[in-house]
Order: sequence, then structure tokens, then C-alpha cells
Amino acid sequence: MKKTVYAICLLCMVFTLSCTKKEVEKKAYTIYYQDLTSPTLVPYTYYTDTTAVLDLINELYQCLEEVPAELKVHSVVPKGVRKQFHQLKQGYLSIHFNQNYPKVGTIEEILFRAAVVKTLSCISEEVEKLEFWIEDQILLDTDNNPVGLMSSSTFLNYYVDAHNQPDSSKKSSTVSLILYFANAEGNKLVEKIQEVENPKALPLERLVVEQLIQGPTEENLYPTISNHTKILNFSVNDEICYIDLDSNFLTPMQKVKPEVAIYSLVNSLTEISNITKVSISVEGEQNRYFYNQISLKDIFERNIDEME
Repeated sequence: MKKTVYAICLLCMVFTLSCTKKEVEKKAYTIYYQDLTSPTLVPYTYYTDTTAVLDLINELYQCLEEVPAELKVHSVVPKGVRKQFHQLKQGYLSIHFNQNYPKVGTIEEILFRAAVVKTLSCISEEVEKLEFWIEDQILLDTDNNPVGLMSSSTFLNYYVDAHNQPDSSKKSSTVSLILYFANAEGNKLVEKIQEVENPKALPLERLVVEQLIQGPTEENLYPTISNHTKILNFSVNDEICYIDLDSNFLTPMQKVKPEVAIYSLVNSLTEISNITKVSISVEGEQNRYFYNQISLKDIFERNIDEME
């Protein structure tokens, strides 16, 4: 009899320990926040025992909105943007946002979209792809085409772990850049192949802009951008380079046509293989005019008409 009671007690203890173990088992998910000093995403491991997919979607999105106190990062969710509801059907997750979504700046919007997609697409095989809606309208890109379905691979790791910062794992090297400066009259662009030391292994697009700001080294070429200009932010997505500069960028260069100055930047950046278009903002705003003539609201493409 005593052996029977002992066996029962032992079984109860094993059952209790098993239940306790199940209760404390939590799965890890990666939440993406924004770095404090650059337009890049920073991963953070979050643990939860939530298993119901729709509940998990809500929980992880709430994590995107609320930054843990111990982290020195920003939330990627733009001010005023609210998730109204979401629908999951056959692995496709549709998220509907309020009318404040279109008011979000270009770079901020891309970071937000990348963070949401990367975070929620990690929910095993339940969420294969995502699409964004503004109330009942599908999200459109800069050419007014539907952005469509997105997955984690849509957004390169380019955004993660401070893309704009030097990568210490890369060796210093010399790179060849194709840059465009103004001719002596300031009315045409002249191509210049320039060998540039890249000791900090900076991304090519940043290196290009820095070289344009420094100006040409040859006497018969003229600068197109004020050397006081500062790069505030930049990113690349869907072959579009989004660059944010300070107000010194608007300072006219003597004798240089506005078109020559703007396409010095655009044509130089589009020499990089993964860039076909350029979006320019000044201190986060695109509602500005370059030299009081050219609207920065447009997405710029390569222009060979301005080349000599």
C-alpha cells in the first residue's frame, strides 16, 4: 500500500513539473526598433508564450509601438499612425492603417514598413507575406503602383545593425566612383572617374555624396553642392535612394545651373548598380524648392541631357 501511494505521489510530482515546464516555455521573436542616431533598424529578442496567431500578431505589433525602458532606441511606429485591424488568410496578412499613414516622411515610412514586415513575418509559416492598406485602399508606391505583398526578403539586411555606420568586419579598400561635376561654364555635367580611399568601408552611396560635397580635385571642374552640406539620413529601397540633407544643400553654387547641380547628385548616385532613382529631402521635408526652381517632391531619374 505504501509503495502504491509513493508511486502515485511521484507521478503527481512529475505531472506537476511537466505542466510547470510547459507554462514557462517561451518562444523567441525578433522585434525591430529604430537606432537613435541613424535611419537603421536594431533587432531585439522578445520572449512570449502566446501561441494563438492572431493574438501573437497583436502582441508583437504592440511591442513595435512600446519600447522597453532598458533599450536606447526609438519606436518605428510614426506619430499618429494607428493600426485599425488586420486580416490573415492563407498565409497572407493584410494590415489596415488610418488616414495619417500618407503623412509619414519617405525614409520614416520605409523603416516602419521594413520593421513591421520583418517582425511579423517571423511568425513561423503562419505569416508568409504582408500587404499594407490605408483604410480600404491598398498602399501605393511613389509611382502610384500598388506596393503589393512583402516578405522579410523584400527588405535587405541593409537596414539592420546600423547600415550607415562603418563595418569593422570589412577591410579598408580603394574604390572607383563615377562622379559628375559642373564644367567651367556651369551649364553641363562632366564625368569624372575618381579613385577614393574608403578606410571605414562606408556604403557607396554615402561615399558618392561625400565626394560631391568635397568637390572636384581638377581645376577645370566645378563643385555642384555647397561644401557645408551635411548628410542627415539616407537609405535605399526598391532601387530608390532616399537622401536627407541639411539646408546648406539649398545654397546656390556660383554660375552652376540648378539642373546641373541637382543631376550632379542624381546621375552620380544612379551609377551605383542598385540605384535607379533618387528622392531628396531637406531636413526631413520634401516640400522645398532647389534654387527656388526645382521641386523636391519629385523622384529624380538619370538625365543624360545635362551631360556634356
